[in-house]
Amino acid sequence: MALSIVWKMIKTILISNLVFLVLFFTNLSCKQKSNTANTSKKAKFLYESSFSYAKKLRIQHFQGYAKVIIEEPWLGAKQAFEYYLISRSEKIPSYLDKTKLIFVPVKSIIVLSTTTAIQLEVLGLLDKLVAVDSRANFSSQKIIRRIKKGQIKEVSKGRQINLEMIFELKPDIILSYGIGDPNSDTHPLFIRNKINHLLLATYMEEEALGRLEWIKLLGFLFNKEREALRYFKKVENKYLYFKKQVLNSKYRPKVFFNSPFGGVWYMPGARSWLARIVSDAGGDYLWHDNKNTASIRLNFESVFYRAKNADFWLNPAQDWHSLKDVIKADNRYRYFMAYKRKNIYSNNARLRENRANDFFEGAFIKPHLLLADMIMILHPKILSNHKLNWYKQLK
Repeated sequence: MALSIVWKMIKTILISNLVFLVLFFTNLSCKQKSNTANTSKKAKFLYESSFSYAKKLRIQHFQGYAKVIIEEPWLGAKQAFEYYLISRSEKIPSYLDKTKLIFVPVKSIIVLSTTTAIQLEVLGLLDKLVAVDSRANFSSQKIIRRIKKGQIKEVSKGRQINLEMIFELKPDIILSYGIGDPNSDTHPLFIRNKINHLLLATYMEEEALGRLEWIKLLGFLFNKEREALRYFKKVENKYLYFKKQVLNSKYRPKVFFNSPFGGVWYMPGARSWLARIVSDAGGDYLWHDNKNTASIRLNFESVFYRAKNADFWLNPAQDWHSLKDVIKADNRYRYFMAYKRKNIYSNNARLRENRANDFFEGAFIKPHLLLADMIMILHPKILSNHKLNWYKQLK
């Protein structure tokens, strides 16, 4: 009798557990179907923005939001970074990663790149800029004045980011960049502290127009797409006009860049934007056979072997203002043909009081004028009426 009662109890428990398992897996199946249904809803792809020169930026438009894809934010980066732009009036889809949402139009922004800040200036958006890294990095007088007035804060001292100030400012988004160095990159810090940010790869572009084309991203962030496109097209047309002026030139003077720093001569890679501008200006860059994007490390002897008979020497040390400064730095420079012919041109013609160089801001936002400078140096008869903007001849 007792055995019969125990058996009934066991059967009851087994049946109860079986019912529980059936209900559990049924519910799990329903959830999976629900998730699949949600995933299929986000698949309504509309179109992808067109970029003529920028290769590291993609923007895909879906119904209700846009996906920003940053390709290779630094040299050798193994992953792309994705973010989602969504209107403040839109309902947030459940399948989007909430940590990567950026609400547009952006109302306040912090930028840790001088070139991005200059793009904001061009678009008339400095009133949205609440902070930059440091005033010491800027040559823009408009931005410096706003910093002095306290309208723009400084959130960086060297490598140290002032998180407390960032939390006080409560920006909608921070635009930063990375070099793949955990000791200096800021985006891991923002991720750990759940701070909205977007990683840029502007400096990784191989063409000057490609770097400028990132202004279109700011257009999407601030609902200024037309203004951004208008500015870009205006500069592009002027750039292509100047480029066309030297297409039929048979003379292509030989060019090399920079001077040693810390015992190393950093020469731009042939796929860098600077080497590309030399080519567009009708010049022959001596390291055109090197297919790197980043600069290559050389010693004096290897540079002298290849560049001793070069026609032009561009972008030497920023503190060189005369040929005397060249010889003072190293007496061996007098053996370069460019020195003998006084064909050394420095890009330090617009140094500010704080020693910041407008070449890295003005030439970035106006690459057509930089190209015109290059043509004027390499082919002075073609642009005889042009006045140099960022370059000066060392005498």
